[in-house]
Amino acid sequence: MNVSLTETHYRTLLRVTAGTPLQQVFTREVITTSKTGLSVVAPYIAWEHAQSMLTSMYWTHRPKPAAQPPHHVRVMMRRIATAQNAHLRHPAMKGLAMLGVHIGWFPVWIDSEGRRSPMPNGGRFAVIGSRVVEGQRKSPFTVWVEDGAFPADNWLAQEQTHTALL
Repeated sequence: MNVSLTETHYRTLLRVTAGTPLQQVFTREVITTSKTGLSVVAPYIAWEHAQSMLTSMYWTHRPKPAAQPPHHVRVMMRRIATAQNAHLRHPAMKGLAMLGVHIGWFPVWIDSEGRRSPMPNGGRFAVIGSRVVEGQRKSPFTVWVEDGAFPADNWLAQEQTHTALL
């Protein structure tokens, strides 16, 4: 899952995850997108852990609220949540076809009822990829199937990458 962050956000993320296995995951694939923009690629579960670590640093269950977190932390948490929501609502996660040609792949766990989840849920691990089929009047549709196109050698396509972070 890609999350777009600024350099300030990325430094904060590395500071929060220092000394944990998450730090290695977040430094593995970082793509510079602009002068101060970065795209950080990490498993969905890593972003879940980072979100909960950031939340526990600034929000407590005490009756008196803690001080407000810095603005850049709130923006970073919003960016992570936005990317997570887009990932969860993607048609591939629901098994829906899309009009047009779309390229992509998602590591998922499929439970006994056929529901897809980006988090390990006790189901079987699969990587769903895109396959373009021809619809009515030769219009292209993208369907998301287990034997679709995906890079088998990618580190995110390996089940142990995700389960090691549990």
